[in-house]
Amino acid sequence: MTVNYPKIVITIMADLPNMNLKPLQGPSTHLGVPDGWAMDTFTRLKRFYWAAAHRGDGVVIIAELRE
Repeated sequence: MTVNYPKIVITIMADLPNMNLKPLQGPSTHLGVPDGWAMDTFTRLKRFYWAAAHRGDGVVIIAELRE
């Protein structure tokens, strides 16, 4: 679990446009997922962080690692 406090959310939101998105584009992503899925997911994440940043909210991320 990761907690992004409101100030961190604003920092992350500011950094998202500067990310190298090349690995997420095109049909042969290194993630082994269908074409467009990774970019769509990134776009949704960006919108989510934008909304949280503008409300002044923090974000809690709960992830399950699988092998």
